[in-house]
Amino acid sequence: MNNIIQNKEITLETIRNNKDILIAGRTSYFADLVKTAVQLTTDIKNETNQEIIDVKSMLITETITVMTASWRNTLPFNLFVSKGAADFAKNLGVADLRNYNYSLKFGMDEIVEKIEDPAFLSVAENLNDQDVAKLNKALSKDDKTVNSNVMIHWEHAYTGKMFTTDVTDLIKTLSEDAADNATIFEAVKDLVEKQAIVWVLKPESYVLTEKGFKDTRLPDWESIYKECGIELSETSKADYKNSFGKEW
Repeated sequence: MNNIIQNKEITLETIRNNKDILIAGRTSYFADLVKTAVQLTTDIKNETNQEIIDVKSMLITETITVMTASWRNTLPFNLFVSKGAADFAKNLGVADLRNYNYSLKFGMDEIVEKIEDPAFLSVAENLNDQDVAKLNKALSKDDKTVNSNVMIHWEHAYTGKMFTTDVTDLIKTLSEDAADNATIFEAVKDLVEKQAIVWVLKPESYVLTEKGFKDTRLPDWESIYKECGIELSETSKADYKNSFGKEW
């Protein structure tokens, strides 16, 4: 019996099927925060009292911090899977990683059964010392499951730092343009739709970090993934086109 477990309150399939509702709700929430930050930015331009400028600047920073924290924990309506992670998970009995979040656990029975399989070893032998220790500990304790993040990684391809940079620049631009509410809403919607979370192999995530792409991916996360040899699965390539209107 497969012991794949995840904690869930709403299924990932439900999230995918209601993507438009989630984007609309997230956009409305962020748009209100951006409007506040834009107004504060505009106020500062006309303010001469340094103490007031400092306080309003702090409020802008606080607003951006709140947005970034919320961004990191938003429901994954743009969830993709690398080819490597998809193949690895299928080998352990997980047919579609898109239906699982970061709480996924792999059954130890499946791991023991596949432990000498070349497909499993190709990943296990490239884990770093910390993750090897976690896997060995689970094996030695005869645990029933092991956290999937020992071998695969829930990766924010469009990172929190990228979001912070983009929303900061957006607030400045909207203030300079004296943007109206409709313009702010559409600009925020474009930002919200940039979300991209990808299940990748742990060794694939190491490469991103080793090449200096842990937090920032310029000109975009897609080109960095390709530079690091990370390809999406065929299913996720189709999802990518549906999400962004272009081929992977």
